[in-house]
Amino acid sequence: MGIYRAVAIDEITSRVEHIRSLHRQHRPATDRDRLVHERREQKIKDFLSNLKRTGVRAMVPTVHELEELCGLVTGSGYRLFGYELDAIREYDRRLNTKRTHIKTAHQGLCA
Repeated sequence: MGIYRAVAIDEITSRVEHIRSLHRQHRPATDRDRLVHERREQKIKDFLSNLKRTGVRAMVPTVHELEELCGLVTGSGYRLFGYELDAIREYDRRLNTKRTHIKTAHQGLCA
C-alpha cells in the first residue's frame, strides 16, 4: 500500500461538492446549528475556490478543519486527497521507532 495516490482536482471538487450537498439537505434547527452551517458553507466555498484557482493540495490544518466541519471520520479527509493515513502512520512508526516511543506512562495521563 502506497502513502499517496494522485487524485485529480476535478475528483476532489466533485467529492467535496457531494459532501456539501448532503449537508444542505438538512436545515439547521438552532442558532448554533445555523452558525455551524454558515461557517461550513463559507469554508467549503473558499476551499473549492482556492483549489480550482491554484490547484494546490490542502495542508494538514485544512484537512482537519474540513473533517471537523463536515463531520467526517478521521482519515477520510486525507483519503479525499489521495493520502493513506494508515500507510503514513506505518511509515512514521518505522522511521521513528528508535527515537520516539513511550517508555512509561505519564502520571498526569494515568490519574
